[in-house]
Amino acid sequence: MHSLTKNHVPWKSTNYQGTLSKFTSSGERLMEWVIGWIIGTLIGALIGQSKGRAIYGAFWAALLGPIGWLIVALGANVKPKCNECGGVVMLGARRCKNCGSLIDRLIELRCAHCKERGYVRESAIMSPVTCPGCKRTFVGASTTR
Repeated sequence: MHSLTKNHVPWKSTNYQGTLSKFTSSGERLMEWVIGWIIGTLIGALIGQSKGRAIYGAFWAALLGPIGWLIVALGANVKPKCNECGGVVMLGARRCKNCGSLIDRLIELRCAHCKERGYVRESAIMSPVTCPGCKRTFVGASTTR
């Protein structure tokens, strides 16, 4: 049995230095780093998804970690916006959920003569279009798919 003296402190008498390294190996530490890196990348992808740039967010988060999160969070929002009210609309939506106005999409056209490709708004698809390559005018019914 130990006799306790005046200067004896039980928690200082045991050597606790280095006990953490006894329980974790270098493989476990590497696994913690990899899991942390994956979680950080997913957080960056979620931040990017809110801005319409999930891949961009995952890339910067994987490369720079929390600094990448800030880059993505402070970056521009690339989600499509309504022409009337400026509200964010879902991809492929025909009407704005905020104001109800019709959303014009861009349609890709190809000239029948020179095969030049271009874009025109969906509302103007049946109006005459001038090809920038050969300067001929045609009705935009020959769309590419």
